[in-house]
This record gives sequence, C-alpha cells and structure tokens, in this order.
Amino acid sequence: MRADDGLIIAASGQIVTESLLDRAQVYGKKAELLNAVGLTLATAVRSSARDTWLENKVQLRDGASIAQENLNTFWQALKANAEKLQGRSARVIKKQRIEQALGRPVTRVILDPEDNVILNVGELITHRAVSQAEESGVLNILLSSVYTKEPEISDKELRASEYGTAALAHHGSGLK
Repeated sequence: MRADDGLIIAASGQIVTESLLDRAQVYGKKAELLNAVGLTLATAVRSSARDTWLENKVQLRDGASIAQENLNTFWQALKANAEKLQGRSARVIKKQRIEQALGRPVTRVILDPEDNVILNVGELITHRAVSQAEESGVLNILLSSVYTKEPEISDKELRASEYGTAALAHHGSGLK
C-alpha cells in the first residue's frame, strides 16, 4: 500500500503493528488498510471490535460504506487489541525464558543495583533468584547469563545423595 506521494506505507505480508496502524492513519489510508487485511485480521485479533462489527452487520470489505465514526471506533479498538496482543506475547516469551532458565547455572555474577550478589558464577537459577532479579530490575541480565550447554552426567551422578521434597518415598519404590 502506498501513500499518494508514492511512499510505501505497508508491504504485502507485513505484520500489522501499532506503528503501521498509525502510519496508515496519518496518510488517510485507514479504510484501504482495513480493506487489505479484511476479515483475516479481525479473525486473528479475535477482538471485541470484530464482534461489534458483526453485531452491526457492517462489512469490513466495503470500506466506502463504513461510517467515519464507526471506522474511528473500530480503528481505536484495533489499536488497543494490537497493544494487548503484543503485551500478552511478551509475557509468554518472558515466562518461557524463565522456565528454560530455572535449574540451570549462571555464567557470570548477577548483581542487584546496590551490588549485592543475587547469584554467583555457577549457581543454579531458582524461583527466588528470578524474583529477586525481577524486583531489582536485572531479570534480563539473569536470563541472558544462563549456561545452556547440556552437562555430561554419569550414571552414578544421576542419583542424588538426598531425595527432593517432592520425590517418591525411596522405600518400596524399587530405587536405591
């Protein structure tokens, strides 16, 4: 999609982001962008705005017949839902990074802003360490310092010297 002066606003296959929505609005191409993405975007966003449009039986592909007020309402709802999806996606990625880091050692000393040691080199990342790092604003440093190589573990090392709090009772389980 191009602006009247030839500037490219959006390319085919490009993900619709808040900045792209803003750019289309600046160049007066809101209806054209909505027409280009059609119901696919509404389905992907699963927005309340989509439900509102469906309730009012307004056809997205018929941009010429959409009232300006309804278009602005939809546009604001679409932007809000895009922001919500970006936030949800960021939280999911953060959660996955934390889950992958738990139980692994760190490759450097993790310090809080007052230079207190949260974790030292080689110490295992725990839920408590994640919590302290998050509270101190250094969670990204912690998560970028995870030792990710798989360790060589011998058969003898596979059996810990003590049982975990959630382990099956060792008597009667057949394990020694």
